[in-house]
Amino acid sequence: QFVMGYGSEMLMGQAGTRSMLMQGETGHLVNLISGLDFRTNVGFMEVTGKAAAVQVKLFSDTDALLGTRSYDLLPMGFHQVSNIFLELGITAAHPAARAEITVTGEGAVLAYASVVDNTTNDAVFSVARKVRGTVEERRQVLAVAARAAGALGTQWRTDLRLFNPTDTDLPVTCTYRSDAGLV
Repeated sequence: QFVMGYGSEMLMGQAGTRSMLMQGETGHLVNLISGLDFRTNVGFMEVTGKAAAVQVKLFSDTDALLGTRSYDLLPMGFHQVSNIFLELGITAAHPAARAEITVTGEGAVLAYASVVDNTTNDAVFSVARKVRGTVEERRQVLAVAARAAGALGTQWRTDLRLFNPTDTDLPVTCTYRSDAGLV
C-alpha cells in the first residue's frame, strides 16, 4: 500500500494542507468497506505537540449514521483502530461507507483509512481531506484508470466513487481520454 510522506514543516503544524485537521475542522474518508472480503482500519496522528481528540462519525452509502466514537491523542501521539466497523458494533456489510473525522483540543491531526482485503491482506491507503470549496479543489484529475490483467493471474481495475459533502446538488463532468486521445 502507498503511504504518503509529509515534510517536517507540516508535521510540526507550520504549513496548511487539506490533510491536516485543526481544532473544529472536519475531514472526510470515503470508500470505506466492511464485510467478509474487506475491513477498514482508521488511524490518527497528532502533529503539533499539543493534545487533541478526534470524533469519528461513520455513515452508510445512503448517508445513515452508523455510529460515533471519540479518541484522545497525546501530544505527537498515534492511535489506530483495527476494523472501525466492529469497533462501533456494526456487523452488517457495508460496501461504500464514509467517515467524518472532527478534531477537538489544541492539536492538529492527520487521519487515514486503510481498507484491507481479508484474503490477501493487500490494503488501500487514503487520507482524510477537508473540503474548502475552491474552484481548484472542485476540479480533479484521475491520472490513470484501467481494467487489465495483472501479475500472477490477478485483475487490476480502477474504482471511482464521487462524494459531495454539501447539501447542494453539484454538476459533474467526466471526460475520458484513451491512449488514442479524447473519446
